[in-house]
Amino acid sequence: MADVLLTHGRRHLVCGEIAQAVESFQKACELIATEHGDLDDRLAEPNFLYGSALLELARMESTVIGNALVGVPEEDSASESDDLVETGPQMTAEEQEELSNQVLDAMCEPSVDEAADNVNGDAPTEEGAECAPEDEAEEKASSDGDVEEEVESASNNEEQAETAEDEVDADTQEDISNLQLAWEVLEVSKTIYSRRTDTESRLKVADCLEKLAEISREKEDYVQALSDLQDCLTIRSAVLNDDHRDIAEVHYQLGTTHAIAGALDVASTCFRNAVSCLQQHANNIRTKITEMEKLDDQVVELEALRNSLKEVESLVCDVQRRHAEVNEDLAATQPGITSSSSTSAAKSTESDTNVQVVDDISHLVRKKRAVSDETAAEPTVSEITPIPNETQKLKKARITTDNPDTNGDVEHLNGTSQTTLTNGTQ
Repeated sequence: MADVLLTHGRRHLVCGEIAQAVESFQKACELIATEHGDLDDRLAEPNFLYGSALLELARMESTVIGNALVGVPEEDSASESDDLVETGPQMTAEEQEELSNQVLDAMCEPSVDEAADNVNGDAPTEEGAECAPEDEAEEKASSDGDVEEEVESASNNEEQAETAEDEVDADTQEDISNLQLAWEVLEVSKTIYSRRTDTESRLKVADCLEKLAEISREKEDYVQALSDLQDCLTIRSAVLNDDHRDIAEVHYQLGTTHAIAGALDVASTCFRNAVSCLQQHANNIRTKITEMEKLDDQVVELEALRNSLKEVESLVCDVQRRHAEVNEDLAATQPGITSSSSTSAAKSTESDTNVQVVDDISHLVRKKRAVSDETAAEPTVSEITPIPNETQKLKKARITTDNPDTNGDVEHLNGTSQTTLTNGTQ
């Protein structure tokens, strides 16, 4: 439930619905504090959000009051009434003295006449004596009524004034209470974050100090505000880079506080520091963008190479498939050529094998014995295949005819001897 309330509060805060955000954060903090305690680690972030929302609410209320007073003159009512009276021409000292004497004479004349009447006049008549008490009673009654009316009107005016003062006091107390509550809640958040030692918690402490400084500035406590901002700057400078935007924000807050306090020279220095930090940050961002553009060019080139490789691979697959189709077509249209070529290849292989075998057994052939020096050498036998008897006789006769002087025995191939034919007989 608390997580849902925190989510709703963040959404209200982003959308500018500050009052709803304060309500959501307040309920979430109450739930977590009831379940886990007021200083539990889970309350650090909710308290920070709650305090920030309260600070924004106090600013909104002060802005509304300031806008309501726009156009209202600041002069007092006495000065306004004085402006309505026309001033006459300036009088000399003699004229002023003469005017004062005339006023004194006019004030003294009625008293003199009354004294003369009392001395020279007769006593009052009975009718005058009878009417005098009645007139006095009527005058007294009328005067009493006027007094009562004046008292009632005065009491009404006092009540209205008291009501207006109460309303103003209530608004003032509400503003102060919002700021005070925001300060207390942010102090709790800072205390919880201070118990941790990690970098993120230290940065959260700096955020709390920045918010506390803003609250002190709203209360016109500039000394405390500057102290909190200096502590915030120390933490962020130790953790973050010199060109970080949070450091520039602290310099800006310092400049604003010094300017409100009247230290314009120091404020100008702080503002220049903020501008320098932002310029350095902008330069670093430009450098990163340039590097990223170079990487993007390389990425584009690599992507083009990958696309080309995919195209080549698809072409290779198409060529292989087409080659297989061509082989199938050739096998289907010319089956005889394939079989004859295979048969001739087999025969050539077999003949090569036979020749190799004949060459291998040539050392078994026995040579012809020489008869005489003049006798020609016997022809060399080229084949080992057995010769039938008739063929052998014809060959012997041919040899005898070619060499008539030769007379001897010829040795049979099968190991037997035979006399050479002379004159065609054995």
